[in-house]
Amino acid sequence: MNIFNAADVCRGMLSCHFSASKVKLDGHGPFNGQILRQCLVVSILNRIPFVAVVETGTFQGCTTEFISLLTSSPVHSIELSSRNYGFAIARLRGRPHCRLHLGSSEAVLPRILAQYSKSQKPLFFYLDAHWDDYLPLRDEIILIARACPNFIILIDDFEVPSDPGYHWDNYGASGQLTFGYISDLVSQFGLHCWYPQLSSSQETGARRGSILISSGSMAEAVQSLPGLIAHV
Repeated sequence: MNIFNAADVCRGMLSCHFSASKVKLDGHGPFNGQILRQCLVVSILNRIPFVAVVETGTFQGCTTEFISLLTSSPVHSIELSSRNYGFAIARLRGRPHCRLHLGSSEAVLPRILAQYSKSQKPLFFYLDAHWDDYLPLRDEIILIARACPNFIILIDDFEVPSDPGYHWDNYGASGQLTFGYISDLVSQFGLHCWYPQLSSSQETGARRGSILISSGSMAEAVQSLPGLIAHV
């Protein structure tokens, strides 16, 4: 669990203020600089009226900023690092629908989900908070599936079994971001899954793999989206 560090928050804010190119500091740009991934998210947010978007793993707010340009709904983002949190605060100043949260995702998510417990409108989640020894992904999926009747989840750094050109995270004994890591949750909650349809050779940026997961109620809406192939 991260402890609020005011000095680090200030350092992050100053780093953002004096950065010549805030976009490039996040590596390649929003969604790892992957144009196909960016187009997918644009399609999702243009076609489906989400009550809110929730991101785990803000880092420096590049992807958060990109998402905020696509929707007027609240965009929540959770970051564990005080310094990155400060950077994102400075970066996203003037965007009142961006709501940043400092802490671990499994601790903060329940508070965000409680705000929308009475809504039947779907929520969109971008899960990218897997950096340290503790992998919150399974806990994140469980929290979402139990609290939301209608949702779509996009997970970064995930294995695409048919295309090894998409890179994915392997944390050894802590877990690997493969379908086997979440297969029991997919069965338990009746979830539906899709992978990128286009080859990694056509992608740009870091070419990180991903998986799109939906509640059963949202499966039909996802099937109409371009660039996806269902998990079999």
